[in-house]
Amino acid sequence: ALAALDVSAPGPGIVEQADVGAVTWNQARIAALEAAGEPLEAQAVRWAGFKATLSVEMLRAFLKGLPDFEDVEAEDQALDYAQAYPDPYKALAFLTAWPSAAGAARLVMERGPALHGDRPEVLEPAARLLEHRHPLPATVLLRAMVDDVVRYGRADRYADAARWVLEAESLAPGLPDDMAIDDHPTWARRVAGYRRL
Repeated sequence: ALAALDVSAPGPGIVEQADVGAVTWNQARIAALEAAGEPLEAQAVRWAGFKATLSVEMLRAFLKGLPDFEDVEAEDQALDYAQAYPDPYKALAFLTAWPSAAGAARLVMERGPALHGDRPEVLEPAARLLEHRHPLPATVLLRAMVDDVVRYGRADRYADAARWVLEAESLAPGLPDDMAIDDHPTWARRVAGYRRL
């Protein structure tokens, strides 16, 4: 099975590919390695697959295969790796799905300018995760989505933007006084001219 998999590999650097075929191939290789009594090599493929794709499932399988107590250290290493992942949206989606609210909050505060509001399918779930314990990064995400709607006149998102404005307002009492963004009234005035919201 391993020989057949090696012959059928989609290309060099398979673990760096995130397409469906590459993921399926990786899963088959892991199963074959386990069946062949090569658990360490299977773990190496899982870890490489996680690093390439930030797959929650791949990381869970990797951690499950570790001895007791080593999984905690490996999880911390994986969360740190996600912080520096080149695609901030993929990193935020991973931290939201894991979930790691603290990690997602850190990513938003450190890489917020790289997170534009045109990806609500990533930013909105992250804002939901953060809103109770991390109101400032949640507000940053909500505002980014509203600002994107306003700036580009995205008519299909006007109703969502109106809801995001109200959600941002509800988080305002929990924001720190020394935050590096405008307070809610100042920001809300900036978008208030858009009557559709």
